[in-house]
Amino acid sequence: MGQSQSDTRRQRGHEIGLPISDGASHQITNLPMPAFPHFQYQPLESSHHIRLVTLEQGPDISAPIRCSIAHHKLGSVRYEALSYEWGLPATSDPEISIDGHPLRVRRNLRDALLYIRAQDRDRYLWVDALCIDQENGRERNHQVSIMGRIFNQAYQVVVWLGLATNSSERAMHIIERLYHGSSDFDQLRPDILHDIHALCSRSYWQRLWIIQEIYLAKELQIYCGYDNVRGKAFEAFCLACSNYQLFEHADLVSQIRQSIALDAHMAKRVNRLRDYKSVSMQGHIDFQAWLQVAVERDFLCSEPRDIIYALLGLSPSMEEINILPDYEKPIAEVLVDALVVCESTPMELRQEIRGHISGHGFAHTLAHRMGILSGNSDLVLELYKTARNRARDLHSAPRGYRGHSELGAYDSHIEPEYSLW
Repeated sequence: MGQSQSDTRRQRGHEIGLPISDGASHQITNLPMPAFPHFQYQPLESSHHIRLVTLEQGPDISAPIRCSIAHHKLGSVRYEALSYEWGLPATSDPEISIDGHPLRVRRNLRDALLYIRAQDRDRYLWVDALCIDQENGRERNHQVSIMGRIFNQAYQVVVWLGLATNSSERAMHIIERLYHGSSDFDQLRPDILHDIHALCSRSYWQRLWIIQEIYLAKELQIYCGYDNVRGKAFEAFCLACSNYQLFEHADLVSQIRQSIALDAHMAKRVNRLRDYKSVSMQGHIDFQAWLQVAVERDFLCSEPRDIIYALLGLSPSMEEINILPDYEKPIAEVLVDALVVCESTPMELRQEIRGHISGHGFAHTLAHRMGILSGNSDLVLELYKTARNRARDLHSAPRGYRGHSELGAYDSHIEPEYSLW
């Protein structure tokens, strides 16, 4: 039997010294770049434009990463969007080539570009770290506000879980076999289940942003090193895990399900809440339901404001909830903005979403997650009262007021029936 392309490229990786026999990161040499001036971003033409990266084909992992950037109207060209973990900055972060100029990137992004790069064609990608001028606050705010649309309009979202290990190779292989019916779930050995648990416990799955990036994707392709499977294969596996009590080794399967923050029950919960909505409250309900899920499941993000901003693309009408990303805004004010949306929702819906947790109790939990509690419960109470008063003012405002909770229908860009992938 001939080698697959991924097997051939993996063998080439071994030849140039890229071990995959354990969980350690690959030691990929930083390839030298020409001494050109560093890449400079050009302003986008309008609020409807985005940048897309052309990732040039490469014969193998030893070839330098060469890209180009072009501006396009959102929705005018076919592209993929990359979902990945930024990782921490380091003084030894590598450089890639953009339009012939060097640009320093985080190591995990460099690895992703190396491994998803095709040998025989260019790939057209949206990658936040490359396609947003991170030094331009105004542009960053706006691009974050349309990220839901960016991921929803990509023909495919490429998920990068990180570098491969022997364990991850076995896990990806068995998930693919399960999807195609070549293996039976209830006959999996404990060692294979441990491999899958390790794959599903990777820190990628705890990122808050993946709620938006995965739930709005039309299609998913999940990479771990050179190994890749369709998102539908992971979805089928997660659904099988939901019936773990039927299988032998139920405790291991339960651990796997708990290790993946994203599961089918999250989407079912939000869709069930939609049965209660009037058209005018659609954005409020979706936003608050996802915020509750994000807080309960302890998703992670390095920027406290992203606990709010990472969910905005999931609301079909961002204008209805009246929150716009602003990374210069004090964190306490961002908290109040979110609480105003929650307190503007009718009481019966708040109870359906939060159960018996009081508004003040939820504010306390959210403040803690955003890092602004600092042991000062009086401060949180004052912020909660401010939000409640503002919500009351919105209810009493004239019907045409933009922040009113009984606005008429809004022709949204995204009307998702949420599914796992």
